[in-house]
Amino acid sequence: MRAKPSQVCLAVGTVWALPVCAQQVIEFTSAGTIACDDLRYEDYDVIVTGATVTIDCTHRFNSLLVRGGGVVTHSAALEEGLELIVAEDVTITQGSSINVSGTGYPAGTGPGAGRDGVNGANGGGGAYAGGGGDGSDTNALGGETYGSIKEPDQLGSGGGNGTPNGGGAGGGRLRLDVGGYLENFGNIRADGGSPRNSRGGGGSGGSIWITAEGLSGVGSITANGASWSDGCCGAGAGGGGRIALYVDDDSFDGRVQAYGGAAWNNLGHGGCGTIYTRSAQKPDGELYIANGTANNMGTEFAVPTEIEGDVVV
Repeated sequence: MRAKPSQVCLAVGTVWALPVCAQQVIEFTSAGTIACDDLRYEDYDVIVTGATVTIDCTHRFNSLLVRGGGVVTHSAALEEGLELIVAEDVTITQGSSINVSGTGYPAGTGPGAGRDGVNGANGGGGAYAGGGGDGSDTNALGGETYGSIKEPDQLGSGGGNGTPNGGGAGGGRLRLDVGGYLENFGNIRADGGSPRNSRGGGGSGGSIWITAEGLSGVGSITANGASWSDGCCGAGAGGGGRIALYVDDDSFDGRVQAYGGAAWNNLGHGGCGTIYTRSAQKPDGELYIANGTANNMGTEFAVPTEIEGDVVV
């Protein structure tokens, strides 16, 4: 890791006055990690330039800029995931990302895990908001749905194992609490992990929960379930994850998506995920449930106990 901390101090008044120090800045230009208990960069302006930086658990930054193909992620199978409390703005430039895809529960694990195929063949897909697609083998059922629509804060579940093993991991857990604007011209992703062979079930999408003063840009925000890996066999696809967006000023013109994955045999598609949005333009909130053109497994949710606004299918 090449991290470059800086502190600029400005003299005030006479030469006898104490200096006033400007905001501290840390720039990562090669791979690095900020562990759960690493508090060195709290309240810093953090810049990630052309590098992958793993940030685990909860941290407080003054601002975050991801640019030049940089990636921010969290460690695999970490239930605490990645939670950032940012006082000012978060900016993600084109070609850069906050990407926790495939960092959820491993194959065959999690609350919505897909079941392994009989004799290790054709596992079921993992579930989260959308049910996992069934594998073609006996008892290779897709996982069952779980989690909150309005406050999604769990990892996605892994797909069932095929021959040998091979299920995909679920998507990770991302929480962003932004005091200013989230400007997304790149990608924010918590997609399910692809199966490691043609008979493994796809991982489900994970969770993305964002609060911000404003959301703008033309990038993407996705928590899709994983599809089949190479056009063969009867494994189930992963169900879609959960996204919740709470913003005062929503001018985002990009793609927000939580589709279930597609299965090769057209019978084991994953169920669609949930996208809940609330903004000044939609103060009562709105729930989107969509899966493209694929037939799918079920998506379970409580109405009217959890949703006050419109439901769009």
